[in-house]
Amino acid sequence: MIFQELTIENFRQFYGKKTIKFAADKTKNVTVIHGFNGSGKTTVLNVFTWLFYGEFSQDFENPEYLETEAAFFQLKPGEHLVTSAKLIFDDKGRKYTAYRRIVIGKDRAGKRWIQEPEKLTLKYIDETGEVREPGNPQDSLEQLLPKPLYPFFFFNGERIEKLARPEAYEQIESGVKVLLDIEVFDRAITHLDGQVAKEFREEIAKNAGDEGMKVRQERQVIENNKTTIEAEIDQFRRNLKALHDEKDTLDSKLGEMPELAQWQAERTAKEKELESTRQQLKETRSSLARELSKHGYLVLVPDVLTKAKKILEAAHKKGELPIPMKRQFVSELLEKGECICGRELIAGEHFFNCVSEWRERVGSEELESAVSVTKAKLESLFNRRETVLQEIAKTQHKRGEFHQKIRRLEEELSELSSKIGNREYGEDRAKLEARRREIETDVINLTVEIDRKAKVSDDLEQQLREKDQEIKKLGMTI
Repeated sequence: MIFQELTIENFRQFYGKKTIKFAADKTKNVTVIHGFNGSGKTTVLNVFTWLFYGEFSQDFENPEYLETEAAFFQLKPGEHLVTSAKLIFDDKGRKYTAYRRIVIGKDRAGKRWIQEPEKLTLKYIDETGEVREPGNPQDSLEQLLPKPLYPFFFFNGERIEKLARPEAYEQIESGVKVLLDIEVFDRAITHLDGQVAKEFREEIAKNAGDEGMKVRQERQVIENNKTTIEAEIDQFRRNLKALHDEKDTLDSKLGEMPELAQWQAERTAKEKELESTRQQLKETRSSLARELSKHGYLVLVPDVLTKAKKILEAAHKKGELPIPMKRQFVSELLEKGECICGRELIAGEHFFNCVSEWRERVGSEELESAVSVTKAKLESLFNRRETVLQEIAKTQHKRGEFHQKIRRLEEELSELSSKIGNREYGEDRAKLEARRREIETDVINLTVEIDRKAKVSDDLEQQLREKDQEIKKLGMTI
């Protein structure tokens, strides 16, 4: 989807018609909209969400009044004005025009009324050059940019941390399925894995006698428990999203108080820094776990390595290693009947027997090779162990730094909260901040509870798989 041109008419700060032409060149394809606070950047964001979905961001106040106040003030009784947004964009080779508008009138008494409710139209030019208009423009737009995905394209940069929240994952998953047209496959899989599989299990259980019915009943109990747990998790996630949304609203209200703007901005920055530090700590823990998983045995077996090295060194001092001569060489001397000094070796005589004893004392080439490899490996293992210990020490040091930074940021945030919520400077701000603290506590409690119930759900899922295996075995014996 490539934006070409956006036209705004009598929408909040934008009096009359205003047009933004987007950079669409292949080498110059970034459009920057810059402005001071209150100049309309968030309004432009909400123009897009209203045009596409008829919705607004959480910090967009009084969404029922979209028209420009100055334009309405200038209306004479009986007149009306149009508030609208029109976007021209390209998608997959087609040029689209999306247009949403609402007509506001002023009655004889000078009061505001909705003369025409908001309406969306969508037109595009097809491959033949004909202008087409889908029967359901909203569905067509949501096929181009699914509604669950729009918060990841149109979002307030000051609240970007919302994109990393756990409840955002489901929105991404749902939107991607719509975008890739795989919803129908997903429903088919769910159907096959649900209703069809259930009918097969029922049939097997019926034909497996009392034992089959018992397993079926046990499975049904587990499935019911899992359904209940999953419903609770879904509700908790909705509650968690509602808490985050409420917190965002409170932050917007606190940020609008002139005397709190600086503290609120400082808190927002520190919260982002805290979240980033926690993520770095998490990555450091994962790195440490990978290091220990791969090389942990080197840390735990230093005595074994040292003992092996001492054994080889002792054998070397005794002259046993390296092997002074080869067994094959001695055998050839005995077969030839002549020693390396030129003495004749006759079977049964003293010198023949002496050389024969040497053959029994020398080791095999395989042993010598194994010893050589072992010595080299030992040295390599000692070096690797030293490197691993150094890396672990560095990682542990980083962890300590992150922990200290997290504690410092938490203390600074607590201090900011006390300043913002100080009752000496106003009851309203104190109430807002007190509610914000309650929300933070509720978010922690809900997050812990969701994690606990998710583990219970995983355990129940494992029990279901085990029961399915029992039913499968019963089916094989029928």
